[in-house]
Amino acid sequence: MTAGEIPGLIDEIPLLAVLAARAEGTTIFRRVGELRVKESDRLGLIAENLRAVGMHAEVQGDDLHVTGSERVPAGKVRTEGDHRIAMAFAVLGTLPGAAVKVDDMACSAVSFPGFAKVLRSLALK
Repeated sequence: MTAGEIPGLIDEIPLLAVLAARAEGTTIFRRVGELRVKESDRLGLIAENLRAVGMHAEVQGDDLHVTGSERVPAGKVRTEGDHRIAMAFAVLGTLPGAAVKVDDMACSAVSFPGFAKVLRSLALK
């Protein structure tokens, strides 16, 4: 992904970051500082919440560094009412054995009413 593509994918970065937390090696999302001025400070929340569920992530300037792990995620996620954070971490919580508790799943209705129900039905399949 190039820097020029980031603005068109900025809303997908939370989901890509939780997927990167399960990938091999370190994924660096460069020049994603725009995430600081969305519905929340998504950049900070992504890193904070990945660490809260036992993953490795840090913000360096406008870059997000996520190191993949086979560790089963467990912990509480703080969304600050941000629907993209809620949905991304709910997806991470579908891993076998995961114990990810999202503090406000209701906020996902902003962009996807019924998200939690649909995700549960997919996870059961």
